[in-house]
Amino acid sequence: MRVNTFTRRKISVTEKENTLAFINYPGWMSSCAEVTIGTRKFDIKRENFWGTKFSILRNGTREIGKIKLCRKSELQFVDALNGEAQKLYYIRRKGIMSWNYEILDEQDNVLVRMKSEWSWRKFSNDLILEEWDETIEPGLLTELVTYTAFVAHHQYRQAAAAS
Repeated sequence: MRVNTFTRRKISVTEKENTLAFINYPGWMSSCAEVTIGTRKFDIKRENFWGTKFSILRNGTREIGKIKLCRKSELQFVDALNGEAQKLYYIRRKGIMSWNYEILDEQDNVLVRMKSEWSWRKFSNDLILEEWDETIEPGLLTELVTYTAFVAHHQYRQAAAAS
């Protein structure tokens, strides 16, 4: 599985040649995103001025999750496939100068490791799944990777704006 950045506004999650998910930013410097995972559509909307809290909405109104960006980014959402209760995950960036990520569960067990690959042609980073827990359902894995791609893209833009 791989997260490809097409432009600053379009990101896809692919496995081999199949596109599993797509993230589209409607505006030039938009903090909000339109997410398509399979046939399901979601919106990610900014909740506060600083851009550290986001809501994950289904059909534009029903909140199914939250993303909180802090030292250890929190990702809490309803498993949309199974409709289970909300689960809490953490997205952790490994290292200060690297753009490698880990997704952890509530007990701090590493579920997914993603490494960054710089592309000079696109002048952007792509994320590649390095290893993952085999017990994770493919649909949940796709959702976790998609939301991590959103967080990573947001952090790239924050770093670029600060430099």
